Amino acid sequence: MGCPVALCLLFFTFGHLSMCSNSPRPAVPKEGIPVDAFHNRSIITNHHHLEEELKPHLGELDLDKMSEQELEFYYFTLHDFDKNMQLDGLEIMTALEDSLEDTLAFFTTEDTMKLLIEMTDEVLEKDDVDRNGYLSYYEYMHSQNRTASPTTILDKSAKEKASTQQG
Repeated sequence: MGCPVALCLLFFTFGHLSMCSNSPRPAVPKEGIPVDAFHNRSIITNHHHLEEELKPHLGELDLDKMSEQELEFYYFTLHDFDKNMQLDGLEIMTALEDSLEDTLAFFTTEDTMKLLIEMTDEVLEKDDVDRNGYLSYYEYMHSQNRTASPTTILDKSAKEKASTQQG
């Protein structure tokens, strides 16, 4: 997970620069970035990332035995730094940065920040139903269910079948 203070400073620097500029933001190269990364359950439920983050709080866990809903809950709450059950723009940005850590390593710092800001704005525009600038847990889960890809649904179905056959 990145340093929240440094991320805040970069966010405000780039946010201020983009707000002061009358010209549109240049397109950020998106090769290698999963489409709709914030709603991509294979990224969100990445066991390696969640294990690293949860271990200090919950000890050893068998994440393979958790449901997708449990994994999504942990993903949401791990990035809710002020524990108000809402994600603000910086918390969403940090969640995206953590989830895309390996992919973002190939981008320049400037392109990474532009991309994260663009993706965060997109998440809030699409998912912040009440337009209060925060993503509540309800809005988050609604967006996850609304955007579930057929592949994700098939993967979940296969996983459930496999677990019932083993048990």
